[in-house]
Amino acid sequence: MVEIFVGPEEQLFRVYKKVLCDKIDYFDKMFNGGFKEAKEGKATLPEDKPESFDLLLGWVYHGTIRPLTFARKETRSRYSWCPIKFYILAEKLCLPNLQDRIMSAMMETDNTGNTLKAGCHASLIYQGTHPNSPLRKYAIEGMGYLLLNEPNCPTSAFLGSLNNKDLAQDFLESLRGQSSKKVPDPRYLPKCDFHCHEKGADCPDNA
Repeated sequence: MVEIFVGPEEQLFRVYKKVLCDKIDYFDKMFNGGFKEAKEGKATLPEDKPESFDLLLGWVYHGTIRPLTFARKETRSRYSWCPIKFYILAEKLCLPNLQDRIMSAMMETDNTGNTLKAGCHASLIYQGTHPNSPLRKYAIEGMGYLLLNEPNCPTSAFLGSLNNKDLAQDFLESLRGQSSKKVPDPRYLPKCDFHCHEKGADCPDNA
């Protein structure tokens, strides 16, 4: 067993080393290499969320992710778990297959729940993902669609996001030469448009 402490409060997870390392190269290098984690059998992930790591272990042990749902209650709405934070963790650990599964789950739930939270949380997404992340693309296209097609969309919610130079540049590029009628709703585009796998390659949705 190895011990992994997650989040600023260092929530403890005990995991079978072989199962974890066989599934994720990141941990294989960490616990079977020359790092101190290998000697101590312990590691810390202070910037990650315990909820996301718990979801990750479900995928490690069972090869599936927990069903994602969306619910509204009075003035509040939320996912049953946060696909954005889970995706950020999967990308950090270089797990493209898992990223694609999370993306598909989010798009399906956004569709049925009539929500598009990635567009409203683009700043968070840009802080935790790499420049070519498919999640960034989904967020940018979501921002554009919401701003140009949703009259009740709170514009102030996006202003702070544009302080991020990369986000602002990508957003402006996505809108260049487009009208509101040409900005598609990303929820209804093919899921593979926002997947990591190459065009024409096997999609995890078909696995």
